[in-house]
Amino acid sequence: MKLGVVSYTTLNVGDEIQSLAVKRLLPHVDFEVDREKLHEWKSPDGEKAKFVLNGWYMEKPDHWPPSEDIKPLFISFHISHEFGAAEKMTTPEMIEYYKKHEPIGCRDMHTTNLLKSKGVDAYFSGCATLTFENKFSERNEEIIMADPLFNLWPYSYGKYCAEKLVPEDQKKNIRWITHRRPSRNRSHEERVKDAEKIIEAYSKAKLVFTSRIHVALPCLALGTPVIFINAGYNSKNLSNRFEGLVGNMRTLSDDDFTYSRKNLVNLFARTIGLHKLSDKPKVLDIDWNNPPDNPIDISPIADGIRTKVKNFVKG
Repeated sequence: MKLGVVSYTTLNVGDEIQSLAVKRLLPHVDFEVDREKLHEWKSPDGEKAKFVLNGWYMEKPDHWPPSEDIKPLFISFHISHEFGAAEKMTTPEMIEYYKKHEPIGCRDMHTTNLLKSKGVDAYFSGCATLTFENKFSERNEEIIMADPLFNLWPYSYGKYCAEKLVPEDQKKNIRWITHRRPSRNRSHEERVKDAEKIIEAYSKAKLVFTSRIHVALPCLALGTPVIFINAGYNSKNLSNRFEGLVGNMRTLSDDDFTYSRKNLVNLFARTIGLHKLSDKPKVLDIDWNNPPDNPIDISPIADGIRTKVKNFVKG
């Protein structure tokens, strides 16, 4: 049976990173189908194909469920509360679809509990990006800032706060990376190369700071020390993606910053620069020449995903 994965045309490089992680677990990939068009996919030879369905779902929940030509493995699956997805993707009709393909491996505890509450056999699988392997034996001196506090306006606030976390003698090592593309006008091949280059950068870095979960999780897999800045996510719709995941990493929270919680007063304060009058955040108290390893071994989660995918391919 032929194999397929999900592809994307979004602005977020993190989507390709999720797809890249799955592709590295498969012996071959015959089809790459856009997440928002899975419902209309038709097999070219009339035979069903096995698809690994991982990641965030979805911008167009009316385009769910996938085509009958797709035999799915649900692993690292997240149902969003944006775009009405949580409601539209858990109707009685949709629940019957999930039950046909149980058990459903969920990326986070929120999705796990949501599906369980509907009578679906669901379990916490973790994220497929935890299966990345580091191909590089040496690290450089780079301290990567990958979209720290990107979720808060203005962008200059995140840049200012992130730089304050780093001592003066280490600021020369800072490298800025963003997962946000300026436009969707990149070919599929270019999008994949973007993801591969970013994973290589994380593989070699001395330390990574980020507010993106799909920076932090690959870093855990790659053995790269990472600090997840879990600030500005005081909306449930934003924070539920992290349930069961952030406990595996070192984090900074809203308490470590000033004016980081999302409300109109703080937005005004950030916009006029009141955060520059605060002594927060403080320089992180770590060994900057040899940053501490990540606190939790995620290999059992990664091995579980590898086993599920391997058995799906062979079965």
